[in-house]
Amino acid sequence: MTTDTLFASELGPPLGLLETHVESFLGQLRASGYAERTLSKKRWIATSFVRWTRRKQLAVQDLNESDVTAFVKRSPRRGKARVAFELSVLRPFLAHLRIVAAVPIPSTRIEPSPVDDILRRYLDYLRNERGLAQNSINVYSPFVRDFLIERMASSGSSCSGGWTHG
Repeated sequence: MTTDTLFASELGPPLGLLETHVESFLGQLRASGYAERTLSKKRWIATSFVRWTRRKQLAVQDLNESDVTAFVKRSPRRGKARVAFELSVLRPFLAHLRIVAAVPIPSTRIEPSPVDDILRRYLDYLRNERGLAQNSINVYSPFVRDFLIERMASSGSSCSGGWTHG
């Protein structure tokens, strides 16, 4: 699948492969109980991302987290809350695309960082001990990762020692 996957619709403007997955992503969220107002906001962000990938001529199989980061940083005047909301939409959307559009999972990671190790163990706990559904884990994991990164930076810790609560 490449940017050549785009095709012209006889009824309107060209449609991209990713646009076909926005609604299936939203359907998954709808089935998880998201309100229509929230889904509308998430649709707008996911559709904006789709248009941005088209303008950047990004092939579906090349999409990754750095593209999501570049998208949310496209305007330096965006507030932290807006960036956080866009990330909370696009990270699970990318995970959805990995399942339904064969977007590859990055394989360059050799050794997980301390944050990745703690995050993995916490998400395993949520999944196995607390019984959270995968969709909930997909929603919470970016916030947990951001918290761990911020906590590590503010404590000056390398995550090798214990953190103090405070």
